[in-house]
Amino acid sequence: MKNSEKAQALFEQGNAYINKGNYDRAIKNYTAAIKIKPDLHSALFNRGLAYGEKGNYDQAIEDFNAAIKIEPDFKALCNRGAAYYKKGNYDKAIEDFNAAIKIKPDYESVLSNRGAAYYKKGNYDQAIKDYTAVLKIKPDFDVLYNRGIAYYKKGDYDNAIKDLETLLKISPNYDKAKLLLEKIHQTKARIMKWKDRISLTGSKA
Repeated sequence: MKNSEKAQALFEQGNAYINKGNYDRAIKNYTAAIKIKPDLHSALFNRGLAYGEKGNYDQAIEDFNAAIKIEPDFKALCNRGAAYYKKGNYDKAIEDFNAAIKIKPDYESVLSNRGAAYYKKGNYDQAIKDYTAVLKIKPDFDVLYNRGIAYYKKGDYDNAIKDLETLLKISPNYDKAKLLLEKIHQTKARIMKWKDRISLTGSKA
């Protein structure tokens, strides 16, 4: 058997293990394939996926880096961005999501992930922009909820309420939306009471 055939056989065995959720065995097979054929992009990429599933994001990023050096493809950029996100490196995650979006501008999951990274950075306007772009492509309950949270965080309670009420009309059992909507109404009520007190104090003066 030629080396290329051995590497491919080991790669396919690794795929069988990763599909079963046996990430350690998958990594072992991918590593053996890479030793034979160091530029085997698919094995580097899939080993990165397996490391990511194990929560070993640093090693996953190393493999995605190696895969991207060989071929800067969409999937590798998306998954490296996701690994950076899980490490809390939101700036690097956004860089990768930006690069991926240049390749596929309307790929909703990457837009959603970039929105989540912007949200984590406290850039709620950009998060809302990305979530809105996703919702224009296709309806998504979780993205609608996330946009509602982003509106809430930036203090835009009216738009937050609008998103959450829309969501609950479609999915009445979306409990997180119920809880957040109740919280927003309570917050608005407190603000109104505070404003009323200030108004009363001012009138006495």
